[in-house]
Amino acid sequence: MQLKLEERNGVLIATPQVDRLDVKTVPEFRDEIVRAVENHAKVILNLELINFVDSTGLGALMSVIRRLNQKGGGLRLAGLQQQVTAMFRLVRMHKIFDTFDNVNDALAGW
Repeated sequence: MQLKLEERNGVLIATPQVDRLDVKTVPEFRDEIVRAVENHAKVILNLELINFVDSTGLGALMSVIRRLNQKGGGLRLAGLQQQVTAMFRLVRMHKIFDTFDNVNDALAGW
């Protein structure tokens, strides 16, 4: 998996270059995101390309948010597709993650 990384105003923006976070893609995603957030406390995960997240993907996202919260930082999700938003609401993940329509909205006020 390719994880596109960009930094703006001290915030890391990570964009997975796949269309799914599932049992097949999560091991590599987890390895890459752990390395990427090592030196950052504030991260925006741009999910604009992701159209499916399974329970394995949710677990990986939870792991990232815990790691960042322990550092006194945080994780914001941007660009969620309609299917992903519906699933987040179904399992009440929308109450755990701060979600934004796009990266610029996620950056605002941070």
